[in-house]
Amino acid sequence: MGRINLQSGIKVIEEVPEECGTSESYRATIVCMINAEAGTVLAVMRRNVRWGVHYMSSDYQPEDSLIQSLKMLRKQIFSWQNPWHTINPSLYLQPFLDVIRSDETDAMQSVVDAVTGCRFEVTDPASEEVVLMRILQVLLACMKSKASVMLSNQHVCTIVNTCFHIVHQAGSKSELLQRISRYTMHELIRFIFSHHPDVKNTRQALVDEVNTVKQESGGLDNDYAFGSTQIENGNGNSELGGQASSVRFLSDASTGLATIEENAIGAGSGKDALPFDSHLMTVPYGVPCMVEIFHFLCSLLNAVEHIGKGSRSNTIAFDEDVPLFALGLINSAIEVGGPSIRCQPRLLSLIQDELFSNLMQFGLSMSPLILSMVCSIVLNLYHGLRTELKLQLEAFFSFVILRLAHSRYGASYQLQEVAMEALVDFCRQKTFMMEMYANFDCDMTCNNVFEDLTNLLSKSAIPMNCPLSSIHILALDGLIAVIQGIVGRIGIGSVGSEPAPVNIDEYTSFWTVKCDNYSDPYQWVPFIRRRKHIKRRRINGGNDLPREFLSELYHSICKNEIRTTPEQGFSYPEMTPSRWIDLMHKSKRMAPYILSDSRAHLDHDMFAIMSGPTIDAISVVFDHAELEDIYQTCIDGFLAVAKISACHHLVDVLDSVVVSLCKVHDPLESIISGGICASLC
Repeated sequence: MGRINLQSGIKVIEEVPEECGTSESYRATIVCMINAEAGTVLAVMRRNVRWGVHYMSSDYQPEDSLIQSLKMLRKQIFSWQNPWHTINPSLYLQPFLDVIRSDETDAMQSVVDAVTGCRFEVTDPASEEVVLMRILQVLLACMKSKASVMLSNQHVCTIVNTCFHIVHQAGSKSELLQRISRYTMHELIRFIFSHHPDVKNTRQALVDEVNTVKQESGGLDNDYAFGSTQIENGNGNSELGGQASSVRFLSDASTGLATIEENAIGAGSGKDALPFDSHLMTVPYGVPCMVEIFHFLCSLLNAVEHIGKGSRSNTIAFDEDVPLFALGLINSAIEVGGPSIRCQPRLLSLIQDELFSNLMQFGLSMSPLILSMVCSIVLNLYHGLRTELKLQLEAFFSFVILRLAHSRYGASYQLQEVAMEALVDFCRQKTFMMEMYANFDCDMTCNNVFEDLTNLLSKSAIPMNCPLSSIHILALDGLIAVIQGIVGRIGIGSVGSEPAPVNIDEYTSFWTVKCDNYSDPYQWVPFIRRRKHIKRRRINGGNDLPREFLSELYHSICKNEIRTTPEQGFSYPEMTPSRWIDLMHKSKRMAPYILSDSRAHLDHDMFAIMSGPTIDAISVVFDHAELEDIYQTCIDGFLAVAKISACHHLVDVLDSVVVSLCKVHDPLESIISGGICASLC
């Protein structure tokens, strides 16, 4: 068979030779399938008042164009004799697309509106759970379908809000519903935040394919903000009804979802949480709904902070369940959002201020699970947004990791272990320690984060009157990871030991310039004769300051002390609200974050700081080791230190390695140390 003649409107495609019987059978199957679907749609349309009145009237009335197109399709479809792959798909899809595009049906939005606002009778708990699971499945399918890009910001917010309310409702239901609802919530968050870079392109492709889909202009509330959906179980029915004016989640002791009653998410308590224009919430979804959803997730952490724990509350459930669930959703959003978040100023602002302040507080909780999740979020933020979170990262290591990893500050062994594991994870990032040194230790206005972390690792690796434990091994692994990172950069753009000479003669003329009347300072520094004072007159138009203002100022000073000297005593400083406000103000004028280029320009100075404590730590662990893998770790550490010392001509450090190896007394260790010394020579 060669090229065949096609009817008008059918694209010409070179036919692939195939068996006639097989081709005919396949074509007949597809034709019957489409015919059955057209018949079903016609039957449903005839039951509708708009089209059904045509059959009940005695007078002849012309059929609706939608019905005519479906009937014409059924008439023509059996007359097409060409192979099916040569038929233009628009010929048999167009009648169905016309129904979807009609004024009565805005498909995806109608599905969302119907499901989130459904009302059903509750006959028994099991059937209710089945309905709730079906609702979750439909909403997740709506978001994962290709046509979801046609949903508005308001509809996406409603979907997430409905699923969250089912999560809360599932607290008193079966374990299966609880897990499915939470899984659905995670999938929704991951899908929404992972697809926002290409939402616009996909939406345009759909518009080109299906022409223009009519967007509903008046069916949404003007108050578009995140609102909860209520599921009422009473009088034999259950209802999902969207309420966009407030966020309210009733308390449930079994899940720890305590009462949260705030203003609308769009106008929440966040400093930068200004509501979007209502028009933006009715257009196809994008950044506005993501900001609303992320702010909503942060508000869950705020709510836990403000809700008091009563004597009857389940302490474990309260302390872990709500923050763990919220932190898990936030972590999912950051994992899939990645660096693209920095392109959205409002989303980035939420992370810099509201989210990170909450992470600082929950990082000091007594729950190892919460601390582990907080550290995972910070690690994801470091990978994707560290250039925008310079001071926040400094505060996290200074006020959380360093505080928890020290045993003398009262943290439990489990918390110390989680904090040390998190620190070691950071140390295993190739450029982490280099960036800490460049951004903080080399900045006079910041803490010496690199030096503090290396000192923490070296001290934590040394057992004090006790056998080796997992924390000692973790700290040693962190030190070895930092040393191995320096070894990996040997020869990559390293700076010579002797700095290149600099000719400064050209600047001498500037140093020798003297002002006129240099010998008489009263002539060229007139301000030294004036008495310095602050002019406070008429700051309020000559009137007394308002009593409310003075009272607020007084209470602010009482609650947030202005410290002029460092805190004294053995307790580690805490991140107070006043400190956080100062940090946010400081971040606006802070030098930008320096990204490492994996070259060894700073390795000489970094190694000079950490070489001594590192050798001491490796030597002590080597002396206490009993397992072969620990011996091997120490050997790798000694060899790495020796290699760096030789590269940078640090003879004293190399001598320290040899002296440490010569101090061992165990016969087996003596053999091993002798082998190391031989390899060094």
